Amino acid sequence: MKCILVILFTMLLIFSCKKEDEQVDPCQNGFLDTGEQSPDCGGNCPPCDENFISSLYLKINGISTSFSSKSLSYTGTNWILSMSNDTIDINLDFGTNGNIGSYVLSNLYSNCDYFGINYPVLNDANFAISYHDTINNRMSGFFQAKFSRPGFVDTIRITNGQFDYYIY
Repeated sequence: MKCILVILFTMLLIFSCKKEDEQVDPCQNGFLDTGEQSPDCGGNCPPCDENFISSLYLKINGISTSFSSKSLSYTGTNWILSMSNDTIDINLDFGTNGNIGSYVLSNLYSNCDYFGINYPVLNDANFAISYHDTINNRMSGFFQAKFSRPGFVDTIRITNGQFDYYIY
């Protein structure tokens, strides 16, 4: 019995030990390393796939909504995702940081007009940038927000927001 325990303990030590000189290939680590255009491609890694298709998806008050006009722009200080159709105009201010990560939406340029009625109060609003190619000026990410009007109980709730490969 002792022999079996010694063998098991030895096997655990062998398989759990990692060599100090083992290094992870920066082109296969899943991170956006210095010089890469997106995680594990571009720079010193193989080129990134150039088959980008821009898309926008979101739900407004639980209903999938499409837009005739949509864009991502950089004002020199703030990133603004704008979308509109014949009933609603929305601007979401992603603030000044275009880095990959999760953030709170800025109130500065965020606004919503629904059938010409302004919903100026932004709540429960956040976003994440999941891809940012600064060489080809493309960005992807996720967002959600809630706009309301002071003195009223109605809200415009944006959920499941996703934008992919938007050129700015």
